[in-house]
Amino acid sequence: YTEEVYPLRPWGRTKTDTLRQISESDFGSLVAKDVTAADIIDHCKNWGASPSTVNQHYIYIRGVFSVARNLLRCDVQYAEVDEAQRTMSKLGIISKSGERDRRPTIEEMTKIVEHCYNQRMKWGRFRGKRDDLIFMDKVLVFAMFSGRRQEEICRITRSDTDYEKQRVLIRDMKHPNKKKGNHVWCYVPDEAWQVMLSMQKKEGDDRWFPYYSRSLGDRFRNVQKELGMWSVDDLDDNLRFHDLRHECASWLFERDGWNGERWDVPRVASVTGHQSWA
Repeated sequence: YTEEVYPLRPWGRTKTDTLRQISESDFGSLVAKDVTAADIIDHCKNWGASPSTVNQHYIYIRGVFSVARNLLRCDVQYAEVDEAQRTMSKLGIISKSGERDRRPTIEEMTKIVEHCYNQRMKWGRFRGKRDDLIFMDKVLVFAMFSGRRQEEICRITRSDTDYEKQRVLIRDMKHPNKKKGNHVWCYVPDEAWQVMLSMQKKEGDDRWFPYYSRSLGDRFRNVQKELGMWSVDDLDDNLRFHDLRHECASWLFERDGWNGERWDVPRVASVTGHQSWA
């Protein structure tokens, strides 16, 4: 499936990782043409994740089986895939993601950013020995006021920056249909712009934030744990890195009318990069 379909319709890293996990699981060792609804249900039921995450597994499995007969010449029982979906939906094994309304408070973000700043000042003395030092305080402030996803933050380059119009080009922006070539210019609000310009250039790297994107999410979670702000009993209430993107959009709409500023849907979309007003 990967060899045949990816060149025709490239996808992102998440799908690549998930397909690899599926292929390396017990389910992945089964003969495709013999797979039944029970096999799919067993795999999803035992995956040990939230119903929305398990649903993503099912969607990727369905995608493989949907082209198996006509493209890959493998005579699978596609009706079993649909049957598995109906049963799992009925039992709550899979479900769509619910809307999330968790917003960071001023007190939370002040505490987190201050902690990251103090750590950077402490670790900065060993800068020569710490090439992996992440300016997490700047990353978080930039994320909250720019609305950029963590992957996007680590891809923005100086070469793709329009200094005159105060905007950056986000290459291959996440889109439900366009996986590659969806390049979008996004306006950067003043608060985020100043943070971005304060980043020193790393030799041989044109990116504003020369970090590995997954490290940002991991570090954000670890900082909350260090501060005693992470709950193992109520994971949904924990602050996630992506919540900062939601906060940016909410903050911009709430600024509408402040000091005569105008933040309507198209102007907020020029920051977030959404191409549909919906």
